[in-house]
Amino acid sequence: MRQEMNMEAKFNLKERVFMAIEEQIALKEFEQWLYSQSDLLEGINNDLILDLFTFNYNQKGAHYEFKKSFVKHFEENEFMLWKIKTNLRDLISGKETRDRILHDFYYDLGYGDYPFLQRIGCYMHELDELHYSTRSFADVLNELKSDALELLNEIERQEKLTPDFRIKAFERKEKQISQPSVKAKKQWWKFWYN
Repeated sequence: MRQEMNMEAKFNLKERVFMAIEEQIALKEFEQWLYSQSDLLEGINNDLILDLFTFNYNQKGAHYEFKKSFVKHFEENEFMLWKIKTNLRDLISGKETRDRILHDFYYDLGYGDYPFLQRIGCYMHELDELHYSTRSFADVLNELKSDALELLNEIERQEKLTPDFRIKAFERKEKQISQPSVKAKKQWWKFWYN
């Protein structure tokens, strides 16, 4: 009879694979962790576990091959939801991966299936062009963290309210900014004659 992994071990493995795909941990660190998990050997009949134990972690382009090989073991929504939420948390906490995340949000994901990320990704340009701005680095960074927190909270709120939540279908609710009432402007020529 085939033994199934317990839920905690399965979640921990999935989280570790996701972290390795996203380069939050090095492949060598993942490999060392994997071989220290004797309880995973019980589930060696599982395709994912078998593939993880037989993967060549020393090959050229190992990270690219790892990502290509293992992202297919998971549902896209599950991985992308984890990736987006984790990256937003990393932006909020100020991790050193900020530039990679902003590039990914702006170009790779924002122009693709996740356009709501592009606004966060735009901070990449604002940070690059600070020397043309009157804003300080700290001001831009604080605004980035605030926007990332707001987006993360909105995603998690919709995730809780929507059964079978799909991150591709997420639509950001734009804030309604109250505009001061605009008085009718006088045309420039009326200033001269009145």
